[in-house]
Amino acid sequence: MGGETMNGTWLSGFWSVSRKSASDDKEVIGILAFEIAGLMSKVVNLWHSLGDREVMSLREWMVNSVGVKMLVSDDDYFLMELALNEILNNFESLARSVARLGKKCRDPVYHGYERFVHNPGQNYLQWSGWEYRWKKMDRKVKKMERFVAAMSLLSQEFEVLTEREQTFRRMKVNPEFTRVKLLEFQKKVMWQRQQVENLRNMSPWNRSYDYIVRLLARSLFTILERIILVFGNSSHLPIEKQQNDSPPNNHHLARNHSFPAPMHSSVHPSETNSYNFCSEPCVVDKSKRKKKEQQVKLHSESSKQLKHIGPFKGCMSVGNESPVVQSCMSTNGGSMRMIDCHKKHIDNMKTVDKLSVFYRSRVYFKLSLKGRLKPAPSTLGDAALALHYANVIVLIEKIVSAPHLIDLQTRDDLYNMLPTTIRTSLRAKLKWYAKSKPNTVHDASLALEWSLVLTQILEWLAPLAHNMVRWHSERNFEKEHTTLKANVLLVQTLYFANQAKTEAAMVELLVGLHYVCRIDREARLRETQEFAGSRSFKGLSKMKGPLKKGPIEICLDWADKNVAVFGLSGGMAWMKKGLVAYKIYRALSYGVSPLIRLHLRWRRFRGLEHPRRWPERLGHPSQPRRPGPLVWFHAVSLGEGMIAIPVIKHCIKMMPHLNVLMTTTTLSAFEVLSNSLPSEIILQFSPVDTPASIHSFLHYWKPNAIVLMESELWPNLIMDASRNGITLALLNARISVKSFEVWSGPMLLPLISLMLSKFSLIVPLSTEQGIRFQLLQAPPYIINFSGDLKYVIEDIGVNERGRKNIDNMKLQLSHKQVWMASSIHWGEEEIILGVHAVLMQLLPNIMTIIVPRHPQQGREIAKKLEKEGQNVVLRSQHEKFKPGTNIYVVDTLGELRHLYTLTPIAVIGGSFLPSLSGHNISEAAAAGCAILTGCHVGHFSHMVLEMQQSNPLSVLQVSGKLELEKALIELFTNTTLLEAHRRAAKEAFCSLSSDIVANIWSLLNFHIFSRLSAKETTTL
Repeated sequence: MGGETMNGTWLSGFWSVSRKSASDDKEVIGILAFEIAGLMSKVVNLWHSLGDREVMSLREWMVNSVGVKMLVSDDDYFLMELALNEILNNFESLARSVARLGKKCRDPVYHGYERFVHNPGQNYLQWSGWEYRWKKMDRKVKKMERFVAAMSLLSQEFEVLTEREQTFRRMKVNPEFTRVKLLEFQKKVMWQRQQVENLRNMSPWNRSYDYIVRLLARSLFTILERIILVFGNSSHLPIEKQQNDSPPNNHHLARNHSFPAPMHSSVHPSETNSYNFCSEPCVVDKSKRKKKEQQVKLHSESSKQLKHIGPFKGCMSVGNESPVVQSCMSTNGGSMRMIDCHKKHIDNMKTVDKLSVFYRSRVYFKLSLKGRLKPAPSTLGDAALALHYANVIVLIEKIVSAPHLIDLQTRDDLYNMLPTTIRTSLRAKLKWYAKSKPNTVHDASLALEWSLVLTQILEWLAPLAHNMVRWHSERNFEKEHTTLKANVLLVQTLYFANQAKTEAAMVELLVGLHYVCRIDREARLRETQEFAGSRSFKGLSKMKGPLKKGPIEICLDWADKNVAVFGLSGGMAWMKKGLVAYKIYRALSYGVSPLIRLHLRWRRFRGLEHPRRWPERLGHPSQPRRPGPLVWFHAVSLGEGMIAIPVIKHCIKMMPHLNVLMTTTTLSAFEVLSNSLPSEIILQFSPVDTPASIHSFLHYWKPNAIVLMESELWPNLIMDASRNGITLALLNARISVKSFEVWSGPMLLPLISLMLSKFSLIVPLSTEQGIRFQLLQAPPYIINFSGDLKYVIEDIGVNERGRKNIDNMKLQLSHKQVWMASSIHWGEEEIILGVHAVLMQLLPNIMTIIVPRHPQQGREIAKKLEKEGQNVVLRSQHEKFKPGTNIYVVDTLGELRHLYTLTPIAVIGGSFLPSLSGHNISEAAAAGCAILTGCHVGHFSHMVLEMQQSNPLSVLQVSGKLELEKALIELFTNTTLLEAHRRAAKEAFCSLSSDIVANIWSLLNFHIFSRLSAKETTTL
């Protein structure tokens, strides 16, 4: 018994099954609910893909796609047939899964569903009437979406329950836990079990097989009716094809070989190019279409008198004599009620338009065919080259967007990806150009012309390649059993593309890429040699005066000594040295990878790595990659991360659809940034610079651009990104004197030169830093200045509760003389506490706020002071100031810029010991504090100098403890002087911080985002 018509009292037997859970006498789905959720997700996606908007979008895309017209076919009817075949393939896959579930049902009706799947052309009448009405189907789709969401939540709650049960078992055998704690945790476990049980009742877990199979089967029949409505009873198939739609002799559709007329290149057309693929717009021959329209009109007039069509006469007569109806009759003593239902249904079908019956029979006939998606012999799909060619085209597109990023390794990788046929054609084409145009191969105008041609070819070829990659990624093994996305069909990819025409287009791309990269490389070589030969640094050095040499003069002297090296930097020998150095580094980093993994585990044990997310350091992501273009911002620690936030926010403001991935290295930075970043930004830990970690990270996230902050120059990261065609930028770029001396050595200079050549943009934070990067062989044209991002201060990092707490502290400190020592390192606390003791003797109403660099250091300082009998308040304990309290220790992160508002004087640490190199002073200046700092400012020397040049009172430098005591006493006793210093710091900050983010955005937009491919830019 194959099935019955779903009407009358026949349905009443099903309503006794509870909607909440299965009846006692029926087996429930149980653990198979996870597989059911995957099937329901596929059904929902397939239904949505057949919506009016999606179908119209598909038809418009195929009509307007130049690439499909040129490489697949210009016959719209044939293209729609290909789309229909793939949709029927997806339907058949779902139907087979439901048929397997039907074997476990108690009702024998569902056992016959398998016969429909194996031979739908003969058995579909037995299941007529099972489809839902459109509105009811929408309700069922929403129900299945709720089922899928419930299963997702159930999976998460299962993990929580398992973890709690394991913890509870460990607690029971641990004598340290009291009975009260065990009972409290047992309540949590019981509550979690109830949560799981509630979700089971909301999900397919407690449903019967009959209920689930009925829901899925009826949904699939409704989807099949939708397919018939969209593809069968539509005007995309001409009447002449309808009349002659007989089963083909082979398994693949007959190809329409009408292609556009050959088009001619605007750049020295090749005599050996039989296809002449270039960038002219595709013009479809309209005479053929007019002829087809006339044929359709003639056949539509004559079709009114037709009684039977082709091999489907029995189906068209739809009487009891029909062979299809005869095949549906029960031969094994089946139910007479079923036969009566068929007769009633057939009587109703007599009034149906016979042409619509033909459309239905035609779709069922296609559903019965095997191998309906088998491509023709001349296609890339038949040659199994579609995905490979798509990857080659995507790589070419990335190189074209940034030709200066190509190096010997990238060129070799691209050439090794080419098959023999393309290599042969490419060599012949290059020889022909060299012989026919020998005087123009070095002409810059030729590169411009080829660039235009490459852009125009990629406009119609690249979308097919991207769709091919996307189609495979959506249907890989991991996602195959969870979801079915029908957003991209094979007809929109290179799968059905003509192999010869595709290879001809790729050869044109490779020839153009050859000349563009060659001429661009020669131009950059000339610029570098002119820059190195001019030795224009001497003019700058004379302006600085002969008495005292600063950092810039030291750099210039080093350049004078090594000018001979710069004369060789642009040659191929220099690049090969860099590649050799990189290969050595890569081999070493690969060898120490196991040790790095052990080191990360040790750091995790010590609490220096995140307890659950530490595998992200090895390139294993913990969050999904959202569709669309993605830009990766990387900051090593909290300071770099905070200055990146204004840039990220501005980029999102200018490009709302941009996905941003933010990574950091330190745990403290991760904790603060997770509360400071907008919710739409993905936050991860950065991978260590080993080949496997970097490859895994880049392969998963596939960033379109990478923006590094300050001095993050890692060879594996930079070289792998360049090899994948990812544009690179370095913001607020700096390199210390020590690092500069290391990199400028004869062994590492070729490596750093090679790495810096991969960047599209370097924005140094000062002129001194810009000169250092140029001395390390960074191409001059990628270095641009915008100002120091550390001057950009935003109101972030503290919630409403924290703001109220700071306001309360202002009231409590209003009668105190307050000063703050911020960013204090180990050893500097002795200086600060000594100064505090002196001030206490002169100013009994003093309040010293100490903000150590690390929270743990603050707790140890507090313990030490408490042992000495001093009244100390810790920030993390949220205690109020007690009488006699004169030291406040901050052991939290991310609040410094708000804490500066509590004090009129800020002493910036990290500058009182020779081994230190200063800290950011702009946050204190933005809060209007009088700024004091030591002499060892290192990385921030340019900031101190700039502020002092803007206003000499803005920053006061002291040499040690005695000068710091004297300066503080003078400021506390002279309010006029204190206000003058505060006003000077605020004014200097305002003058130096204007328009920095806007300038950074302009540089990123010009050098990075404008270099993305045409498709990605459109998405942005």
